[in-house]
Amino acid sequence: SAGSYPSFGRPGENWSPYGTTKACVNGAPGEAGRMFTVNWLNLQRDPRMKIRYLRHEEIDRQQWDECLRQSPGRKIYAFSWYLDIVCPGWDALADEDYSHIFPLTHRSKMGLRYLFQPWFTQQLGLFSSGNTGRDELGQFLARAGRRFRYCDIHLNDGNTLPVEGWTLIPRKNHELDLSQGYERIATGYSQNTRRNLKKAAVSGVAMGPPPAYGELVRLFRENFGAREGKLGDREYDMMLSLMEALDA
Repeated sequence: SAGSYPSFGRPGENWSPYGTTKACVNGAPGEAGRMFTVNWLNLQRDPRMKIRYLRHEEIDRQQWDECLRQSPGRKIYAFSWYLDIVCPGWDALADEDYSHIFPLTHRSKMGLRYLFQPWFTQQLGLFSSGNTGRDELGQFLARAGRRFRYCDIHLNDGNTLPVEGWTLIPRKNHELDLSQGYERIATGYSQNTRRNLKKAAVSGVAMGPPPAYGELVRLFRENFGAREGKLGDREYDMMLSLMEALDA
């Protein structure tokens, strides 16, 4: 499972001058990601790829979600229903057959439209039904730059970045491959974790049905949320909506 969203900072930070943008791309499991700055004018466009700007109501959700399902690096955060909850009214970039898609999570401040990273979305960026390279990513970033002067977004671990002319800053990300099965995963537990599991078994602790989602949100808010202090009513409502949507 991917690391949680707070590990990448808050939306709205890291503003850039006109003509440039900053974005973060996560590393492979257990590796560092990279923060980069790009000058739009240095990006080259491939005339063979026609990238369309799609307003929210113009997006073909069936084709969008199908591309994401076929993507080797698919992430739940980029499905249309998920984006509807965390960023109502999101727009998009896509090529003609929806084989490449790029969500545009935007909002306005003092009349200026800009891209931001919504809460509870660790990774967005460019997704494809095949593999993507640095040329495709550069073209989509350049196309986004024609609409938005400021940008603070996280890309995904499948996005390849050009090195020359880009400023890279390490970003940590940790993932656990659940396909290994419990027995193999358990061999990597620390001694302290194994000791705690034995204590729990002896004391009769057992798994049961989860509590109501509202109760889970309340527990999170009163514990981690109280210490973290950055989430408000709107974000907790968003968290509850995501839980309910996943269970629908």
